Amino acid sequence: KETYVLLKGGNVTYAYGCGKGSGTTCTTTHVKIDGINGADLTTVFGGGQAASVTEKTNVVLLSGSVLNIFGGSNTLGEIPLSNVYVSDGTATNVFGGNNEGGTTTLTNVKVGGGTVTNVYGGGEQATTETSNVLLFKGNVTSAFGGGHMAGVSTSNVKGYGGNVTNIFGGSNQNGTVTTSNVDI
Repeated sequence: KETYVLLKGGNVTYAYGCGKGSGTTCTTTHVKIDGINGADLTTVFGGGQAASVTEKTNVVLLSGSVLNIFGGSNTLGEIPLSNVYVSDGTATNVFGGNNEGGTTTLTNVKVGGGTVTNVYGGGEQATTETSNVLLFKGNVTSAFGGGHMAGVSTSNVKGYGGNVTNIFGGSNQNGTVTTSNVDI
């Protein structure tokens, strides 16, 4: 019921913690990225292609480089809790929520090191209920409590340290955030 995915090398366009179809589910997923070159790894999902997760997803970037990280699923899927942690390495976009569809209820995105261009508490185009973005260390160009083109009911962004250029309580291009809390 729990899945474990360790990404250490190779050419991977999409890596998923859970299954492909909307009829597949996982209880808890664990995805670790350790030593992947950004040219080799494009997008990582804590969830699945269209799968739901019944408890939580966990995605950790330990080292290496990746273009996109999602705590949730890709096209569909219900995720009650997603946890994304950037310990080191580099990422262009880190999302707590889903990509194109489905819903993530609660997201926790933590940056404790490394370099991230954009951190989103929500999803790319999919709705998130509550997002938590916690910035401890590392370098972040822009941190959003909301999504890229998606709304979040309540967003919480807390800056404890690190080098952050821009902090937004809301979303990037589109999406309504009903309540936004920013604490730096």
